[in-house]
Amino acid sequence: MKLKRIMIVAAGLALLSLGAMLLYKSNQSRLERSYRSSVDSALAAQVKLDMKNEDYKSTIIEEDYGTGQQRTVARWDDLLVKLKMESRETIENNARIFTQYHQILTSKDDGKNWLKLVETLDLVCNYGFIHSSKLYCFPLPNESIMLNIVDHNGKIDKRVLAKSSVNELVGIYKKAGEVWLVWRDGRAKSKTVYAWIPIPHSALTETGPDIVMGGRFNPDTLEFKEHFLVYDPLPDDFHMEYNSHNQ
Repeated sequence: MKLKRIMIVAAGLALLSLGAMLLYKSNQSRLERSYRSSVDSALAAQVKLDMKNEDYKSTIIEEDYGTGQQRTVARWDDLLVKLKMESRETIENNARIFTQYHQILTSKDDGKNWLKLVETLDLVCNYGFIHSSKLYCFPLPNESIMLNIVDHNGKIDKRVLAKSSVNELVGIYKKAGEVWLVWRDGRAKSKTVYAWIPIPHSALTETGPDIVMGGRFNPDTLEFKEHFLVYDPLPDDFHMEYNSHNQ
């Protein structure tokens, strides 16, 4: 009798697993059709070329992490502005603790002396550009595409441009007055049956392809428009050209 009950439970679990797998495949197929139909292949090819254009990248500065960033300083009206990350060490309970501070520095004497305009533990300006006498900043995105607009007094106007599932920022450049952000996005991924198991395990809770997305930002109107560029890109396709934090 006990063996029979075990066999019935095992059969039930097998049917549940099969049903979950079929439901996942059906949902994934529906998502794939929807996303593939939204892809703009011609725009993707143009964006890929633009990402390699040094002139388009030259007006974008990036935070100096001490790992070879080349464009960390820009002219901001009569000042120079620099983006920098500084790591500081403290000792707590005989343990060494390293804390990262994100800074926006300005200089009135062409870089001889630098003053802190902004210092925070939060990501505030991993990438930035000057527009209308203000510093427009993009922190590294995650669940949202954020914009921080910084004035000469260090006041920050924070805005959410879009809700997204960003896996990796792969490009940022300025072309014809508009800023393009390019990223690998996880919105096409689906939860697996293991996502609902409330015990520790190492199985994948999410699976599915990436989508390469492009976001076109107009700094005059603050309009941000998303474009679907590539569905399920190759592993070595669309990656950051900068020596950046993504490495």
